[in-house]
Amino acid sequence: MQVSDTSNGVFCINSTIPTSSPADSTIYYFGNLYQTTSLITTPLFRQTSMPFNCVLVGASITSNATTAGVTQENSTLAVRINNTTDITLSSVVQFQNNVLNFYNITGLNAVFAAGDKWEIKWTTPAWATNPTNAILSVNLYFKPI
Repeated sequence: MQVSDTSNGVFCINSTIPTSSPADSTIYYFGNLYQTTSLITTPLFRQTSMPFNCVLVGASITSNATTAGVTQENSTLAVRINNTTDITLSSVVQFQNNVLNFYNITGLNAVFAAGDKWEIKWTTPAWATNPTNAILSVNLYFKPI
């Protein structure tokens, strides 16, 4: 995870997972500093604590794989807050062979309180041909309140 400041008061938190070979119709979680290459299917193991009150104003997602013939079914990405509330970032995330896919999301306006815990929740589809050597990266953009 990386945190960076920008001049307009918005800060960015990056979470990246090298997904290896994700399974069909599975929910994975990622997001904290101690990310490894393993895929985690249990919530709460990848949580990050929000240090202050802020609003999630947008997100950008990048996906890539190195699988010839990978099929392009849609994955869903969400931010899970306190293991109770899911804020959908995108329900059309796809993987393609050696192609970077970019998704920009605005207008989320999800409020986080200081101490809220969050993680990225990734729901995979039932692929006809699963991606391998896949990488999924999510930038979350927050504005302090």
